[in-house]
Amino acid sequence: MKRFECRAILFDLDGVLVDSTAYIEEQWRRWARAKGLPAEPFLRVCHGRRALETIQLAAPQLDAEA
Repeated sequence: MKRFECRAILFDLDGVLVDSTAYIEEQWRRWARAKGLPAEPFLRVCHGRRALETIQLAAPQLDAEA
């Protein structure tokens, strides 16, 4: 393991440094397709939310915890 010293660490969780929009949407498309669901409801609400919250909003009939 390599050690290094730094004064700060920047975590990019909201797309400031890296635009992950296309990747996130593709993952939701794959997940929905595997479940036999349309992706559009998930894509409308997925950004900036945890997967659990996205499922609860887009498909309340599903067990989001599972």
